Amino acid sequence: MPVHDPLVSVVVPVYNADAYLSACISSILEQTYTHFELLIVDDGSTDDLADMIAAVAAKDYRIRVIRQVHSGVTRAFINGFNHSTGTLVARMDADDVMLPQRLELQVNFLQQHPQFGAVSGMVQYGGSREHQQGYAMHIDWLNSLRDEDEIFQARFIDSPVANPSIMFRRELWQVHGGPKEGDFPEDYEQWLRWMEQGVRFAKVHEPVIIWNDPPTRLTRNDSRYSPDAFARVKVPYLIKHVLRNYNNRKIAVCGAGRVTRKRYREFLNEIMPMISCFVDVAPQRVGGTIETKPVVTLENITNPEEYYVVVLTAMHGAREGIRSNLTGKSFSSRGDFVEA
Repeated sequence: MPVHDPLVSVVVPVYNADAYLSACISSILEQTYTHFELLIVDDGSTDDLADMIAAVAAKDYRIRVIRQVHSGVTRAFINGFNHSTGTLVARMDADDVMLPQRLELQVNFLQQHPQFGAVSGMVQYGGSREHQQGYAMHIDWLNSLRDEDEIFQARFIDSPVANPSIMFRRELWQVHGGPKEGDFPEDYEQWLRWMEQGVRFAKVHEPVIIWNDPPTRLTRNDSRYSPDAFARVKVPYLIKHVLRNYNNRKIAVCGAGRVTRKRYREFLNEIMPMISCFVDVAPQRVGGTIETKPVVTLENITNPEEYYVVVLTAMHGAREGIRSNLTGKSFSSRGDFVEA
């Protein structure tokens, strides 16, 4: 029999994840918080997954299995949500592992902080730092964003929360909508949309999941999770943010390279009349022009009352250096510059 009136619904979309799912399910069933239902959405798997799920579900009444024709992870999560009944919904991926107190920590946080709509947490990396250094560095960056303001200010750089670490209030989906399907990372678009509409995100400061990085992970193999796709998602929200905050100041854009300008072409076209200059460190560019705008060094940008700065530089270490330079000159990330 199903769980009676569960507070939490854990939704796990699954597709051909036989090699990983057993560990994922075990980690959920062994949570210190127990009043939950687990919805496993089999997205038309073609491996031995169906038999394994059926066997596990027969042993624990909290598990509900939903099967659908292969339609993709977004449709599977929507399907799982539509079948769920919990007031709080926890997202989980089939190739990751929950740490034992994840649900307890997040339930307690949301119950004690009604002003927040969604809560994530710290993430442990489950891959090889030697062979997958980029992913490991991304998790280090995620874990550096600990409070609400840090999460919010970093939202245009990348998704500031790990998707399988999120728990959110059910009514938010009903008010702001769930994930949308398209040629973009659906979770990132959803979080940006919710933040734009005022939903407050937080993190518990304890690790909540082990985020594995198998060769089959969608972010490694699907064009919807490419850098260009992430840029497509953030640009409409970035435009709104800049137009709200630049306050008729001159706009200086840090990031003059061809790849950056191509990736953010829609954004740059929208704000081009307000752009005063591009900022670059390459000696061959400084003193010249790009798209009729002068190219200067960051040392020329000194007064937050005169300039609003858009940081598009993606080079490792460059963004941190720019941020340090700007904050040292009294530029505030809350109103004088934005990083994307």
